[in-house]
Amino acid sequence: MRRSFYSILSISLVMAFGTSAFAKKLVPVDSDPSPARGLVVTVRNERAALPKAHVWIETAEGKLLTEGTTGDNGRFIGEISDAMLSAGVSVTAYVEGHAAVSFVANVAHNVSLELPINPPDQFSVMSGKLTGFKDSDDESKAQLGLVAKALEMTDLVDLDTSSFISPMKDSIDVLGKRDIPSNIVLPDQTFPVYFIPIHVDKPVYRLPVLSGSSSRYFGVSGLVNVQDAINAIRQGTAWDIINLLEINKVGVTKPVPVSSPPRDISLNVAQDTAISQKLTLHPGRNTTGGDTRRLAVAAWEPIAGTFVPTDVKLVQSDDVQLTTVENRTAKVLDILVSEKGDHYRGAWLAGAPSSMPDAGLVADVQFNSIDGNWVIRGGETAQLLMAHVEEYRQNSLGSHRYEDRWVLVSPRRGQLRLPSAAYKALQGSLGKISHVSVDLLQMGQTSYPFVSGDLATGDLSVLEKVRKTVQ
Repeated sequence: MRRSFYSILSISLVMAFGTSAFAKKLVPVDSDPSPARGLVVTVRNERAALPKAHVWIETAEGKLLTEGTTGDNGRFIGEISDAMLSAGVSVTAYVEGHAAVSFVANVAHNVSLELPINPPDQFSVMSGKLTGFKDSDDESKAQLGLVAKALEMTDLVDLDTSSFISPMKDSIDVLGKRDIPSNIVLPDQTFPVYFIPIHVDKPVYRLPVLSGSSSRYFGVSGLVNVQDAINAIRQGTAWDIINLLEINKVGVTKPVPVSSPPRDISLNVAQDTAISQKLTLHPGRNTTGGDTRRLAVAAWEPIAGTFVPTDVKLVQSDDVQLTTVENRTAKVLDILVSEKGDHYRGAWLAGAPSSMPDAGLVADVQFNSIDGNWVIRGGETAQLLMAHVEEYRQNSLGSHRYEDRWVLVSPRRGQLRLPSAAYKALQGSLGKISHVSVDLLQMGQTSYPFVSGDLATGDLSVLEKVRKTVQ
């Protein structure tokens, strides 16, 4: 139960917000209606244009129309007719060290594909003190804090939980040695456990950070009633601990560049902002069958596009109260997640919400083979579909993550198929494919087939993701 609780909670929080270190766009495609001769394809990563990237342009049926490599400016011009283009073509690009990206059913003359960089298995360790805890004289409650990477829009589809719940462990003495995630901080304090005074003092956090990244980090802290938390664990209801948390302070750092090769980084994180306002939500029904969890998350956006959770609550039938920095500007996310964490839905609640609508997990993807037809059901209100061909890998920290080997962008459709010509050429470069996942994106407005990958929270209202194992 404990493993399930922590893994699903961390997955829920990470998927809730928004950038991974090496993929700056939630949707790695831009297209526009500007006229041009043929099809102009620009290939880049988040840092620069990519020369010598291979490009395939093919019909919906998999007939190769043209292929070639990009020049020094990252461009390839496919000499295809307007008639071929108006029928819709698939555009795929790949270069070593990156995931492939395809834009399916493209009709635009100008397409830009941003290839995600394969993240290196190199980590520095950032450590320091978390300061600015709010004073408390309630000896029945323990103070605790956490330091983690601030979140951005593309974390919606990146389940790298190691940046939120550290895979490294530190030891504390609470009626014996206990290992806890190394990014948790316990300031100097004494609290009772079964009437026995327990003293703890873990002022320093440690957090592995990916080499080559540059991110902001946040510190957040609060209180929890010790006896109530112990009772919840003993009764097998560890999820109830979420609703016992009383979060009250937060702080955010400046961007922290992480060099390569790995090195130790010293950074104290100051909490200088109070979390004191209360927002009450009346929940609608969870219409999903089976064992799912529903959570409400309040987020603070201190810098445009950067999000910090200020509260998270397990949603049941009663009203939910979230603490915020400011109710007027708070972002609220409604999350549904399956017990295994392989199916979830996140919906931004508009404005200053007072209720949560009925919601459920409805999407599904079925396939017999990875190169056959993928049948996609549910989520018909979504306008955009993103499919991921993934490898589940263990890194040097001992934690696992899903790494993209191929990302496909398409209008929401009932069937999807990997572009055949590109698939034949890429089979030796895709690695050990273990999973596929499909994201259904519902946006406030869309101009598909002309797509902009720079989505903000105002553009994206609902994302539902379902992941399946490749047999």
